Amino acid sequence: MKILLILALSFYSTNIFAEDFSWSEFTPKGRGYKPGETPVIYTQDRSIRKKEFKRRILFAVDPRSFQFKDHRKKGKLNILVFGDPGTGKKDQYIVAKKMHQECEKLRCDFGLILGDNIYPKGLKYSKGNTLSKTDMGQLNQKFELPYKDFHHFDFWLVPGNHDWMGDIQLAIDYTRKSVRWKMPYTNYAIPRLPSWIKIQGLDTTRIEQLKANSSHVTEQIIHGNKKYEGKTGLIDDSKKYYFCKSKGWKILFGHHGIYTSGRHGKLDSQNYFSYINPFRKMGWNRNMKKKLLPFIKQCGVQIYMVGHDHHQEHIKAIDRKTKKVIYHQILQGSAGKVRESFEVKHPEFETLSKKDWYGFSILTFTPDKVHVRYFGYPPGHPERYSMYYDSYIYKKDFK
Repeated sequence: MKILLILALSFYSTNIFAEDFSWSEFTPKGRGYKPGETPVIYTQDRSIRKKEFKRRILFAVDPRSFQFKDHRKKGKLNILVFGDPGTGKKDQYIVAKKMHQECEKLRCDFGLILGDNIYPKGLKYSKGNTLSKTDMGQLNQKFELPYKDFHHFDFWLVPGNHDWMGDIQLAIDYTRKSVRWKMPYTNYAIPRLPSWIKIQGLDTTRIEQLKANSSHVTEQIIHGNKKYEGKTGLIDDSKKYYFCKSKGWKILFGHHGIYTSGRHGKLDSQNYFSYINPFRKMGWNRNMKKKLLPFIKQCGVQIYMVGHDHHQEHIKAIDRKTKKVIYHQILQGSAGKVRESFEVKHPEFETLSKKDWYGFSILTFTPDKVHVRYFGYPPGHPERYSMYYDSYIYKKDFK
C-alpha cells in the first residue's frame, strides 16, 4: 500500500507540475554548463559591478524540483502585479493585507513581483545551500510573513537592481525552499499558461548595465551575445522565436521601465550627473529605450510590467510618426516604498493614470482584452484605500 502511495505521489508531482519542460527556457547557454551549484560571488556593497554581469554564471532551478499550478485550461487569468515590496516595514504589510482581500474577491491565479524583492542589498550572508540566520530573517520579514495569508500561492519574481547588490544565486535557489517564492532563473517564461498568452520575465538590471554601445536585446537573443550571460529564453532549441510568433498576448515583466514620470526618467545608473543636467530629457530611461524598445516593436509585445520608480502609473507608448499605440506599460513600484513623481509631457507616451500612492494592480486577462485595476492609498492614510483606476486594454488595438 505504501509503495502504491509513493508511486501515485511521484506520478502526480511529475505530470502536474513539471511535464515536458524545455531547458532552453531556463538555463544559461554558451559555455557548456549544466544545472548545478556554483560558488558564491559577492558584489560590492556600494555599487553593482559591471564586470559581475559579464563573468557571473548563474544556474537555473530544475522546474521538476518545485511545484506550481497549471493554468492551461483556463479562459481567464486574474494576475496580481506589484513591485519594490521588500522593505519589511509597516506599509508593506498593509499593502499585502489589501492584496489578499482583493485576491479573495477576484480569485487571483498568481502574482508577478517586479524586482527589488529584498531591500536594501538582497541576500548576501549565506554560503552554499544553507541560508544564514540573517538572510532567513530577511526572507521571513520581507516576504514570507507579509504574504503568509496567500498560503500556497505562486509569486513569480524577477530580480531588481537592489537584489543584484547581493547574491542572485541565493534568490534563485530559494525557489526550492518556499511554497510561494518562484524565481527559477533571472530570465524565464512562466510555464503552464493557456495557449492564448505568453508571459516572460526579464533581468532588466543586466540589460540596463550593459555598455551603451552593446547590441540591442534582439541581437543578443539571436546571436547569444557573450556579454549578456544567459539568453533570455525567448527562443527554443531549434532557434524558433516561440514567444514572438505567438498570436495571443505577449507580456514582459521586469524591473526597469522604458518610460516613466518618476525620478528614474531623468536619473539613470549610467550617469548620475544627468539628474542635474538641465538639457536631460525627462520621461524615459535612455538605456532601456535603446536596448529593449526595438525588441518590443519587432516582437509585438503588447504589455510590459515594471517597477523601479516608486509610484503607480499606466502609460501608453505611442509611435511618433504614426501615432499608433506600441505597447502599454504597467508601472507598479510602490508596494513597499513611495516616491514623488513629476508632471511630464512627452511625445512618445501618454500617462493614463498616475498616483504617488502605496499600492498594486490586478489585471484580468481574457483572449481579447485586459481589465486593468489599480488599488492604493496615499502615504500615511491607509483609511483612504480604494480601487481608484479601472480601465481596459483591447487586443484589437495592436493590429
